[in-house]
Amino acid sequence: MKKSLLALAVLGAFASVASAQSSVTLYGRVDLSGGKNMGSTNKFLQNGSGSRFGVRGSEDLGGGMSAFFNIEHRYNADTGAMTDATRFWGGRSIVGLQGAFGQFTLGREYTTAFLQSQLAGDPWGWDTVANQAAITGLGIARVRNDSSGTYRLMKDGFTFGVQMAEATDAINNFAKKPFNMALSYNKGPIVAGFGYEKTGQRTTADAKVTTANLSYNFGPVRLGGFVGRGTTATNVAMKSYMLTAVAPMGAGDLRASIGRLQANGVTTVQNYALGYHYNMSKRTTLYADYTANTKLVANKNA
Repeated sequence: MKKSLLALAVLGAFASVASAQSSVTLYGRVDLSGGKNMGSTNKFLQNGSGSRFGVRGSEDLGGGMSAFFNIEHRYNADTGAMTDATRFWGGRSIVGLQGAFGQFTLGREYTTAFLQSQLAGDPWGWDTVANQAAITGLGIARVRNDSSGTYRLMKDGFTFGVQMAEATDAINNFAKKPFNMALSYNKGPIVAGFGYEKTGQRTTADAKVTTANLSYNFGPVRLGGFVGRGTTATNVAMKSYMLTAVAPMGAGDLRASIGRLQANGVTTVQNYALGYHYNMSKRTTLYADYTANTKLVANKNA
């Protein structure tokens, strides 16, 4: 049965505010949306695209090297509640060094596969009701890892990243150490990425996922494609495919995607989405998104 959802929202990102030390910045986003979720007859008012506030800063150590940090809190703007009850700094909690050698961080950080391929392949950036997280994450990928060490090197449009995290800490207890790596290119009209991840979870098999994304900006429209393959911890083979388009229109952009997710050869998600994001200013966006999953079974009691 075909089900759909629609959201209308106003997103306000408040201006970066530097403290007395110019290298320290306070930033954030407040987002609320109204609409209807797939599989439900209920209307909602809810967090639309990751409301947050954070602090980041850096210090010049000389010789082209600097130290930096970033801590970020995630919350639901409709209630003020934390999105993750186990972590106050649910977004990021990192400290690092960077220089000609690249960038190295320690702490709770995004996986390299997520930033450089899974997120980059989604026109909605895993935000709003139209996000394509199910397609690009295949229900396997982790967005962030706790207790991780991450290395990135950026040169001539290329970015190489690799990350390894502890299997066990105060919150997590994985079977193996989470590991991920990625290689991406972003220069001129081309955006391309490849990501590989082992989540550290295992029962009958290692949970792992491989993804690739490619897009080209033709001017009037940016066209893209995404493919993914993986195996869940219970040895379910996952595959995903997606075609995307983003076209500038007025002060905003029109976004569209169509994708499919399969589990052991059976299609579980057959999704298309359409949306328009209008930039009212540099920090405020009004958006309307629509998405439908033709494989979703309706929840009549919702």
